[in-house]
Amino acid sequence: MHLLVRDSRTLDEQDVAEDLGLPPAELVVLSFTESDLLGLLHAQARLKADPRGEGEALPSLQVTSLARLRHPMSVDLYLETTLAQARCVVVRLLGGLDYWRYGAEELAAWCRAHHIPLALLPGEARPQPGAGAPLSDDSRLAELSTVSGEIRRRLNGFFQYGGAHNMEHALRLMASLAGQRADDGAQPESLPPWGVYRTVAACTDLKTAGAATLSQDSVPLPEGHTLRATLIFYRAHLMVGDIAALDALADALAAQGCGVEMLFVTSLKDPAVASGVADALRNFQPDIVLNATLFSSRTPQGHSPLTVAGAPILQLLQPGATQEVWARSPRGLSRSDLAMQAVLPELDGSIATLPISFRQDAPPGLPAARTPYLPGIRHTVARALAWARLRHLAPEQKRVGIILSDYPGPGLRGRRGMWPMPSGWTGLPVWPPSSLCCGRKAIRPGQRLCQTHKPSQLCSPRRPPAR
Repeated sequence: MHLLVRDSRTLDEQDVAEDLGLPPAELVVLSFTESDLLGLLHAQARLKADPRGEGEALPSLQVTSLARLRHPMSVDLYLETTLAQARCVVVRLLGGLDYWRYGAEELAAWCRAHHIPLALLPGEARPQPGAGAPLSDDSRLAELSTVSGEIRRRLNGFFQYGGAHNMEHALRLMASLAGQRADDGAQPESLPPWGVYRTVAACTDLKTAGAATLSQDSVPLPEGHTLRATLIFYRAHLMVGDIAALDALADALAAQGCGVEMLFVTSLKDPAVASGVADALRNFQPDIVLNATLFSSRTPQGHSPLTVAGAPILQLLQPGATQEVWARSPRGLSRSDLAMQAVLPELDGSIATLPISFRQDAPPGLPAARTPYLPGIRHTVARALAWARLRHLAPEQKRVGIILSDYPGPGLRGRRGMWPMPSGWTGLPVWPPSSLCCGRKAIRPGQRLCQTHKPSQLCSPRRPPAR
């Protein structure tokens, strides 16, 4: 399982007390991971929007990141303020009791003194257990809790399995512990390791949908053919409900006449998941694959389930920074984002895109959701459609342009030679810059480099040409 741990720290990383100033609420949930907190907030929003009026019966909810409650005084201030009106408290501890021992013990004592239901749950994300297998648990957390073992088991299952329905059931169960409603007895429901999230049909009337008019250079599609795209993303996004940008991208593609099948996965490294995704791609036969998973998708044997469709693969970018930080940075992406979302996927042959979402700013102690980045979505849609249409262009009609590196840098063009020309390029029409010097002979603009000079005649970087 891939867990979205956007903010995870230990007690030793901060020794400064702070008062978060979060308002009190009847239901209080604390966790080191924003995935838990965002999942509950999205579930609360869905229940409040329920036309049956179920949201009106829910108690007030306050979620808090444990990363901001590492100092003992911060814990004491939190107990005095935010928990003043609490009627049920749930804590999910990633790393176990030792990562928040003072807070857990003080909170347990406070809840016992005030007769408040408390459930301390393990936060580890382990592989989905088989049918009938027990969920992971921590006996020390169970001893500090004040709710029954059956209630803890159900709450633990709701959080470990995640997903929209489980988070809604968790809120209902907490509301029953707070005395606001009867317990409906719902049980946790596991999600499959991969599956189809939704299928978006292509819009057939592009003018009505407001789609951009295709230029005269657009590649005509075979008669009766509708473009198809497969969008693959982590199941963790679905479990949290933080998929607005992915939904917006799929809807934008459909509005341009491209049908979309959205697949969620735990990990493409899982052989069962990889096999299922490969079968789905063979059946759907997309013209373009959009990948929102991280790292490399290839196995140690060099195989990737994404390549079975024989279609171009676009790597979707969702940086861990805010849009403002991204815009100010000359590099754009952080080192981790570059490695996981650009470098490793490009080694697989994926094509880079612009970011489709950014992390929102959030007050201290509260989780930060992602917000769609519409310019990046429009750019990604245009790039995806262009690559998808290019597949239907006859090989003899395709034009290939090759850009050579002006090594080693500005102001030294050709002075120290070029990297050796690959022998396979011989005969390709490549036009270098007018100032490029290859060996002792300068090449005129428009002259065909590979046809004029054999690879053996090009300068080696180890032997600079004579001046």
